[in-house]
Formats: sequence, structure tokens, C-alpha cells
Amino acid sequence: MKGIMGSEFVTLFPQGALSVLTPSNIDGQFSKYNAAEPDGKYVYVYSDIKARVFGDVGIVTYQQKSTGTGFKNPDYNISIEMSVVDTWQKQSGKWKVLSSANVSRHQLPEAVYKIQPIP
Repeated sequence: MKGIMGSEFVTLFPQGALSVLTPSNIDGQFSKYNAAEPDGKYVYVYSDIKARVFGDVGIVTYQQKSTGTGFKNPDYNISIEMSVVDTWQKQSGKWKVLSSANVSRHQLPEAVYKIQPIP
């Protein structure tokens, strides 16, 4: 992720929570979650991917199904289907992702509003 992210990568999760990752804090954030939930994992399935380029800005839209398994906290062991839009910018000749907005395509389980999103 460090190689493709801009100086900040802002994620809007389906329950409305925001995450801001930077190249200097991303390893610590993922390490924190991995230490708390070492057996948990997410599997992502992508479909209907469309990229549009406007000069040095790219917009990528797609459908994503995220499925969590193996987490001690059962609230993370769920599947969510989302519509996603990512914003990219060409910086020094390389495409960098700046943000991702994720909108659930179905009603979210109530527990999702009580948990901190995993980056």
C-alpha cells in the first residue's frame, strides 16, 4: 500500500467512519490490528471495475464484497457488499491513490456501527 498511496489516504467506511493513513503511520496501524486479531482476515472480491482519467486525476469505481473470518470479535466476521469510488492522482509520473469512499449496497448489521474499522 505504501508504494501506491499519496501523502495521505483517506477512507470513508460504509458506517460513516473515516480513516487517514500516511506512509509513516500505515505499518503501525496494521500492526496494531494484527496484534489484536492475529487470526482474522478479510477476503475482497471485486467486480464491475471502471476507470476514468481526467488529465492527472483518475476515478475508479467498482463493486466490492468484503468478508471477514477468524476474528475473535464476532462483529468482524461478516460480509458487506459495497459500491466504491477511489480517487487517484498522477504524481511525479506515478499514480497514487488519495481516497476511497465505500457505500454499503445493503443494510449494515447493527454491530458495524459499534466497531472501529480495520484499515
